[in-house]
Amino acid sequence: MKELVTYLATSLAGHPDEVCVTETPGEQGVLLELAAADDDLHRLIGKHGRTIKAMRSLLAASAAKSGQRYYLKIAGEISSSDAVAAPSEVIGEAPASEVPASESMAPEAAAEAAS
Repeated sequence: MKELVTYLATSLAGHPDEVCVTETPGEQGVLLELAAADDDLHRLIGKHGRTIKAMRSLLAASAAKSGQRYYLKIAGEISSSDAVAAPSEVIGEAPASEVPASESMAPEAAAEAAS
């Protein structure tokens, strides 16, 4: 299974020589920890986690034959400076401070506030 994860990660990574997969057996199954260059973390996780979810699905499918459980964890964290824009910026809404109070309230509350 380690070879499968290594193959998938090196195929996706921009720096395949920096991909490292470690295998740690545990009571509930085998933990595979995937480490890669900081630049490649976004690529390995994918939009909304779809890439890593697909890798975990492939791992579970191929592990089902052996009867063993495998868990895939990405080592390292994405820094806050790399975080995605706030939801209001993504959708194109005005920040909460710029929305008039009557628009941010429920219709009933806005009607009471207007009277």
